[in-house]
Amino acid sequence: ASARAEPQFLHLAPSGDFWLGSKIYAAKHNPSDYVRSLPLPVGQIIPDDCPHEALIKMYDAKEVDAEQLRPAWSAGDPTAAVVPPGLCQLTDEFTDCMLEERTWVTDDSFVVRFGLPDATKPLNLSTCACILAGHKDDVRPYTPISTNALTGSFELLVKAYPNGALSQRLATMEVDEAMPFKHIKFNVK
Repeated sequence: ASARAEPQFLHLAPSGDFWLGSKIYAAKHNPSDYVRSLPLPVGQIIPDDCPHEALIKMYDAKEVDAEQLRPAWSAGDPTAAVVPPGLCQLTDEFTDCMLEERTWVTDDSFVVRFGLPDATKPLNLSTCACILAGHKDDVRPYTPISTNALTGSFELLVKAYPNGALSQRLATMEVDEAMPFKHIKFNVK
């Protein structure tokens, strides 16, 4: 089976307190509809600064107000952070990078953030260059979507193909699990 985004729910109490989760909330000590688990569209979240009145309205209406939704991931404002070739933290030898976060942005696409060997420096990948990810005998090129303004980690946008061994691995690996990456000089376009 192909990896897909897990359902996400807005768990909402009558007081307006809320949290997000991937399972429907149920507690034996509360009435069945006390905390409402409202499904969220894939790739969307309710931000922490959602107005209290809007949360109460959603609780009463038993549905999410689409106007309060925000993208689960955003690249933010464009940032110029150009570096010359040859300064990338990743070398021509595979180096393990730890998965820090995965955010599904569509049913079959997600952004992964991996930590770098030196958390005090950016990836320092030159523009139009790619890195190679490897798992078992499968090696694939990826061009990070993060810029060198991001320190200590890098981000990739990945589509989970049904028969894509590496994309399925990236879609299902656990946070704090390692994936080997490398950069070779001829991968600069």
